[in-house]
Amino acid sequence: MADTPTADNAPPPSGSTSNPHSPSPDTSSSSIPQKRPYDSSDSKPNEPPKPLEPPKPLMLKSKPPREKKDSWKKKEAAAAASAHVTSHACLTTGPSSDSTAKKTVTPPQPALPPPGLQRWRLPKPQDADYEAAKPPLLVPSNVPGADIGCEFFSLTEHPKNRRGFRYIPCTASPLLPLISYLQTEVPPFQPRFAFEDTSAQVHLTRSGTTLTTSKGFRMARSNVCAREGNWYYECKIVRGINSPPFTASTPPPPTSAAQSPPITAPIGGGDAHVRLGFARREAPLDAPVGFDPYSYGLRDVNGEKVHCSRPSTFLSQSLVTGDVIGFQIYLPPLAQQRADLLSSLLPSSTTAHAAAVSILQSGDVIRDRIPIRYKNQLYFEQFEYQPAKELEEYMNPSTSSAPKNPPIAVQKLKGSFIRVYKNGKLVGTPWTDLLAFLPPCSKPNSAVGGRELDDGFVGYYPAVSVYRGGAVEVNFGPEWWCPPEAPQDVDTEMKDTGENESDSAILLPLRPFSDRYNEQIAEDILYDLIDEVDCFFTTDLMGLGLAGAAQGTSGAKKGGRKT
Repeated sequence: MADTPTADNAPPPSGSTSNPHSPSPDTSSSSIPQKRPYDSSDSKPNEPPKPLEPPKPLMLKSKPPREKKDSWKKKEAAAAASAHVTSHACLTTGPSSDSTAKKTVTPPQPALPPPGLQRWRLPKPQDADYEAAKPPLLVPSNVPGADIGCEFFSLTEHPKNRRGFRYIPCTASPLLPLISYLQTEVPPFQPRFAFEDTSAQVHLTRSGTTLTTSKGFRMARSNVCAREGNWYYECKIVRGINSPPFTASTPPPPTSAAQSPPITAPIGGGDAHVRLGFARREAPLDAPVGFDPYSYGLRDVNGEKVHCSRPSTFLSQSLVTGDVIGFQIYLPPLAQQRADLLSSLLPSSTTAHAAAVSILQSGDVIRDRIPIRYKNQLYFEQFEYQPAKELEEYMNPSTSSAPKNPPIAVQKLKGSFIRVYKNGKLVGTPWTDLLAFLPPCSKPNSAVGGRELDDGFVGYYPAVSVYRGGAVEVNFGPEWWCPPEAPQDVDTEMKDTGENESDSAILLPLRPFSDRYNEQIAEDILYDLIDEVDCFFTTDLMGLGLAGAAQGTSGAKKGGRKT
């Protein structure tokens, strides 16, 4: 019986050739197969066989070490530090030193163009819109003023600045047909307390220069503001903490007016208080001066200075009825203020402040406002500046250390100060380096469309707050009750501060706020003319000229630009 081919002795398949160097299989069942059988052809005669080479270790493909990325806080801190150190000092040790150095040196981003004017189509003005603006209706107040020779009134039929909006009287003008409406003044035509910028519980005289209240602390701001320069005004306490008490008649509720007699409550005497100073537009009207970071106030009790609701010793004597307190405020030039803010914004500027940087660089004044009708009277409605959340930490600091990079809202005006005079004599400088007010330090509510713009009326306003019968009369010049004396020696007159004021501030003349009233009117007219020219070259009716634009289809006034 023929043997059947197996896997060991089967002939090679047809077409295949046998390899002479291939080892022949061992059919012996007792032999152990080798990994590499020895062949005589692998070595020369009389030469020992080569030893087996050890297997090479398995080499995995190596990856470069992963670069550790910094957090956003570290990146912003490195970017801010790179503006103050040299490039070789920015290099770090380690394998990623080159890439880290390249990241810190970023090319400057191109500045955004300044924002333009916002305009709306408005109906053609009515004939009554060209009439002069009317003052508010004066209603006799329940707070008597016969003891001080004053008659107080409540203001009605007039809007108040509140809920994030500001109101300014306006009127239609045929001379500027493109913007159509102009800001105007109401009598009395003089520096005084603004009718729109007073608390509803504040009572004024007909001249608008004396105020009082029967409620708690209520504040009123003037219609003039300081933006730069050296300014002065006076306050006379006509009813203070040493005045005799009196009884104010409070009207009963409307539902029981026929059945119940008027309610009387004693006010005045030791309950009458006043606070005097300066306030920005963000300061609330239902709080005293010095309540928050937006105001600086002088308290009548012990003559203490108050800022952020924190009183501290200043005069060590109270302010009583008959005292005349003068306030001098110095603010550096607007060009210097913008330069200081830009130096703080540019090293760590982000897209959030890109528009503010362009505004500061251009120095434009843009007024976002629209005319509305209230009680058959025209007013400009515009966004009001709102308190910033960043100043909450400034007002109530935590126990931890101050941040290395403070927010832009707490930037200071270097060289600025407020001086206090009592009966014409300089008594000290309670505040220096006031908080900056130019946007983005002041900004409206962006959720309703407000933009971080300078509307030309942002600054520090003379402000007075009264409490339960306290009354104050203001004098904005140019004639003074107690003319202020010139400081003889700044170093000896400075109190509670360790800094000296600049010589340029001392040499500037002391100007009354009455001059600022006329300047504001001139500036507003200039802004209106620039708006009209700007609208003429940007409106779609440019080809029709002024005659076609006067048909009432032109855009409304929205802003102003300062050149």
